[in-house]
Amino acid sequence: MRKIPKLLLILFITAMTLPAGLAAYAMVSSTSGQNSNATQSPLDSTALDVINADSIVISKQVLDKIKQSDPGNYQKNVTHYKNLLIELSVHDKFKQEIERLAAANHKLPNVLIAYAFLYQSYGQLSDLEPMVVNKEAGKTWSVIFSEYAEAHPVFAPRAYDSSYLEQLMQTPNLTSDDIMIADRVSFATGKPFEEVLSNRLKSISWKAANADLGILYSAEKLPRVQITAEQLDKYTASGKLTEDQVAQAFVIADKVGKSTDSVIEQIKAGRSEEAILAQAYSEKYE
Repeated sequence: MRKIPKLLLILFITAMTLPAGLAAYAMVSSTSGQNSNATQSPLDSTALDVINADSIVISKQVLDKIKQSDPGNYQKNVTHYKNLLIELSVHDKFKQEIERLAAANHKLPNVLIAYAFLYQSYGQLSDLEPMVVNKEAGKTWSVIFSEYAEAHPVFAPRAYDSSYLEQLMQTPNLTSDDIMIADRVSFATGKPFEEVLSNRLKSISWKAANADLGILYSAEKLPRVQITAEQLDKYTASGKLTEDQVAQAFVIADKVGKSTDSVIEQIKAGRSEEAILAQAYSEKYE
């Protein structure tokens, strides 16, 4: 049995017990904690999901609906849709639902904004249409996202015994990312952690395993954010932000592709995470 260095195990445990906002991400230093067999793992399906915009097929019926809905922004909306399919590695099951909603005369930008938010929240497909309906009934995205957050418990990582973690890390073809994603999916679905992890090991990818559960998140690895002591000192020096708020800013910035400084300024101004996400996704997809 391969022995996991004690320092590495401590780093992994730390990554599993980060503040809620950062817990969906992984510490950069934990990347070296992946199983040494991971590079040859049959579970690594990265090569199976290489697609480009030209290879994406959208039915004429759906394209016609998108054009009828907003003729002036037709090409932009189609481009945004294809980019989302690629960036979020959307499972065909979920692509069909997006197109069903578009065919049912829902505004495509609204569907994409709701999808992007739910993806980052480990949300479920069943939440997609109600969000879109609420938006088209007059609610703002900020309110819709806030209501979603209020209705769903804040993710709390499991309290893992170090010996159990070490045992998991010695499992062939299992990485630290797999363990942390399984923890997140277990929390979102209410299914036992062991069951989620077992299903993942039997499946070709997280994309396929999560599609079976209706979970939109499809990545094989957790996003990485790196925060140095110097950055923490810089952003907390004024006394206006705590270290947890700075960590939250880094995560939000990574989610929406914005600069950390811009998100920091919004948090200083008292804007909630949901309000920041609402603005960023609206700017991206509308």
